[in-house]
Order: sequence, then structure tokens, then C-alpha cells
Amino acid sequence: MPFVPVLYRLKVLPDAIEEVTAGGIILSAVTKERDQAATVTGTVVAVGPSAFEGSQVVSEGDRILFAKYGGLVFRENDKEYRFLNDEDLVAIER
Repeated sequence: MPFVPVLYRLKVLPDAIEEVTAGGIILSAVTKERDQAATVTGTVVAVGPSAFEGSQVVSEGDRILFAKYGGLVFRENDKEYRFLNDEDLVAIER
């Protein structure tokens, strides 16, 4: 049974970080960490019932931008997800 967000939280599937450059160079973990921006993109999987004080700001499937270290990271069905507070959302792709 999958975990679902409660209260004001969002369940997000972060985008994978590129491990190989366009030129074919394999990036080390240190390089990926250094080059990654202060924000991360991902896809909203589920929205808690009290998120954004009940107003429909984001929906499942929306692409979002959130703080790099925001939220709780966990694994489910061999995928890495994050539970974010609604206030950790930076922008929505429209």
C-alpha cells in the first residue's frame, strides 16, 4: 500500500540527476552535488487535503520546483520520493 500525504504535505517524485554529460563524460557524485542548483524539479504524485489551506494550487501530475534539501526523502517501490510541506514549493511549471 503506497504512502499518501496528510495535512499540508505534497508527495513528489524528483527528477533524476544527469549522470553523464552530453559529451559522454560520467559525473562523480561530488560533481553532481556541486553542479546541482539550489532548487530541484519534480512531479507531484499526491496532495494532502489541507495543502495551501484547501485551495487547489497544484494537482497530481503538475511539474514543480522546490528547495534542494526540502522535505523528507524516502523510498517506495524502488523509487525515491519526497514529502514536502506546501511552503517548500517554489514554482509551478505552466
